[in-house]
Amino acid sequence: MYGEYSGVVHIESGVVEGKAPSKIIGKVIKWMNLHKDELLKEWDLSQQGKPLFKIDPLTRIMR
Repeated sequence: MYGEYSGVVHIESGVVEGKAPSKIIGKVIKWMNLHKDELLKEWDLSQQGKPLFKIDPLTRIMR
């Protein structure tokens, strides 16, 4: 979510659903690519009902 925009970026394919400014989508994809392994591990943990860990937030790229 970003302001009035909402979307989903699929981790493995990079497919974007929803709408947001292209500048924001680019930053989200950059962040996702930097943390892809962590995101996939988090997804596996969540599917198993296990505790999750922290991933550096997108705000560090937004600056």
